[in-house]
Amino acid sequence: MKYLKTFEDVVNEFKKDLKSKHPYGSKTIKISKVELDKICQKLNIKDIKYISSGSYGNAYEFDDKVLKITTDKREAKFAYDFIVVDDDPHLIKYYNVYKYEKYYILIMDKVTPIKQYLKSIGYKNFEFLMNLIYIIRNYWFDNIDRNTYYQHAYSFYKNDKKSLGVIKGIDAVLCAGVYDIYESLKKFGRMDFNADNMGIKNGILVYYDLTPSRLHINKFNEPKLI
Repeated sequence: MKYLKTFEDVVNEFKKDLKSKHPYGSKTIKISKVELDKICQKLNIKDIKYISSGSYGNAYEFDDKVLKITTDKREAKFAYDFIVVDDDPHLIKYYNVYKYEKYYILIMDKVTPIKQYLKSIGYKNFEFLMNLIYIIRNYWFDNIDRNTYYQHAYSFYKNDKKSLGVIKGIDAVLCAGVYDIYESLKKFGRMDFNADNMGIKNGILVYYDLTPSRLHINKFNEPKLI
């Protein structure tokens, strides 16, 4: 099976030290400390800590939850609708979605980002993880079954491991978790599936930043203003 690209650049990115960005800005969103303080005051959040920035927003942790401030209406709509969906252990749990001026405010579970977790345990087989993700990406619309997925996964795994036909250790956990997430996501259509949106909670691989690739948002009922 031939893949569309090599993984060298992605693997090198995984190996870089995790560096915090400026706590009040990202590529397309700039939050002043005054604005952040106002949002926290309205939501009765007293202690907050910056986590990271993405293309559309910033994430902060408080208690055992995450507050995300974003301009991405697609993500806000999905989170707003997803609050009423039955809990799925492989998808992030959302608690509330608010609107503050031009920003959407999402309250969700806190998980340990997969990059941070793997770095903490000294995991080095990043190329295998990226291959798992690309298997899912390439076969998303074919509804790849678990057995076929594992056959492809093992073909990559045996190239780097002296294996007797079984994927072992943390590689096995990642292998199973990536497919479990795919099963949870595929019912929503094509999703933005990548390692940057994966984390660990209670030993389970969880997906966050749930943003479908295509989503009609014209009928989005605006969340509560704060």
